[in-house]
Amino acid sequence: MFSAKDLNFSLIKYLNFLVLGVRGLIIAQILGPHYLGIYSLFLLYQQYFQYGNIGVQYALNLELSRSGHSDEYSNYLVGSGFVVTILSTIFLSVLFIGLSTFEVSLFSEDRQFFLLFLFANTALFNYQDLSINILRVKNELYTIAFLELFSSILILIITQFFEGLELVKNIILWTSVALMISNIVLVRRIGRIHLSFKYVRYLLSISFPILFYHLTFNLLFMGTRSFVVREYTLTTYGNFSFAHSLVNIFLLLTNTLLWVAYPRVVQSLASNFSNTATLINYITNLGRKIYILQLIMSMVAFSLAPAIFYVFPEYRSAQQFYYLLLVSAVFGAMTYPYVTFLLARSKYLCLARVSVYSVVLAFVLFLMLHIMRLDPIWSAVAYCLVLLFYYNMLVYEFIKFNEIKHFIGVNLYSLTFQAILVLIIFALVLNWFVMAKLIVIAACIAYKADIIDLLVGVKRIYGNK
Repeated sequence: MFSAKDLNFSLIKYLNFLVLGVRGLIIAQILGPHYLGIYSLFLLYQQYFQYGNIGVQYALNLELSRSGHSDEYSNYLVGSGFVVTILSTIFLSVLFIGLSTFEVSLFSEDRQFFLLFLFANTALFNYQDLSINILRVKNELYTIAFLELFSSILILIITQFFEGLELVKNIILWTSVALMISNIVLVRRIGRIHLSFKYVRYLLSISFPILFYHLTFNLLFMGTRSFVVREYTLTTYGNFSFAHSLVNIFLLLTNTLLWVAYPRVVQSLASNFSNTATLINYITNLGRKIYILQLIMSMVAFSLAPAIFYVFPEYRSAQQFYYLLLVSAVFGAMTYPYVTFLLARSKYLCLARVSVYSVVLAFVLFLMLHIMRLDPIWSAVAYCLVLLFYYNMLVYEFIKFNEIKHFIGVNLYSLTFQAILVLIIFALVLNWFVMAKLIVIAACIAYKADIIDLLVGVKRIYGNK
């Protein structure tokens, strides 16, 4: 599944994300919780508006990952993807003109500036995302890594010259510049693009159900963020965003490896396995490696937490958010084998159904939090519980699709791992941070053999064996 090039790229990307993380920490320190909340709100709006691209990047990546396509077909497919993105940009421009004309209040300060760059950055990001998904299948990984590193360093430099609201505005401005440069380089790497309407309808037939799945799934976290913004202060949201940024730093290695492997995993799972036992073995082995890698990274994250919050004392109230979002990220990564399997087998509506059930559960939990006026930390607990439900629903759909009778036998390893995570959540809710760390250490000891096996596997990849 992985090559030495994949691991090298993942390490470069991880190094880049460390730069990004340092940049985020510097920005957080300069801005403080209030202005960080404003910047995070801008990013939240941008994330919502990015869905104006109707998920064509997901559909294109999935279709290109499947084997057996001619170069001519792939070129037409890429051209159709760019046509859809151009049409979505036109739609977004009309939408933003409407928002500006009717003076819809999305921001409390410098409304026209934020609205203009919300449109510009959303449109530019959509083109970048489409191009990256194309080059990802072509294995042009180092180009992607270089551009991400360039953007991170550029914004890091900008942080040295401004502060407060001016820093927020300049980060947004120079992000736009970085996106423009990135798009120029990416399009040149793709080569000649033949704009074509030939497969627009076909791409849309795939992209709409995939978009619906992504939208409903991402609503789980975006809804959590929106709930924190609405129910609590910008300072609380700034703490939440700071904790989320820290979690991403530690778990990027796993996410990058899975991102790199995605085209090949799709290709493997789209084919017919010789029997169900072989498929189950493939899925469970992939899942086990993800659990162990996440466990290692979580151990590192838990160990470094005291030092981080010592350096950033103004964010100490974000400590519970940090630990709970760390657990939620582990749950999220655990879904990878089952989501990829259902996508590879074109079970888009099945994925969407599971996501809708999870969104409904999240809505019920957040409604309860609103009525009971509980502490903000319970929003992160609710998010963890929803992801736990989402994961097990995916496993159920996988078992149902393959007509597997022995649920416990297939999922025993996962159930044990879930029990450990639930114990950690329980300890964190009670502010037993030391107990939570001890549980993580005990889990590492219990899974020592699996950890060694994973490290030996990495060594064998670099030995080309």
